[in-house]
Amino acid sequence: MSKRLPKKLPRYLHKPEVVSLFNACDKARDKLILKTIYFCGLRNSELRHLIRDDIDLGNGLIKVVQGKGSKDRFVAIPRPL
Repeated sequence: MSKRLPKKLPRYLHKPEVVSLFNACDKARDKLILKTIYFCGLRNSELRHLIRDDIDLGNGLIKVVQGKGSKDRFVAIPRPL
């Protein structure tokens, strides 16, 4: 039987690091992609599979289809985005 490895907390970015990451983007499209991943907590694969019909700006929701664990979920779109 193998020993269990201790779980480590994930590393997170501090506010100045996040701001510099956003400012490093030259194109508005790239900045929007990064902000969507950051503010909505999406995974890269979830963002890549988004289609226009999954975004409901009227209610401020994004429908994530077949996310982690093959589960669907709704994510709120925050004001800064």
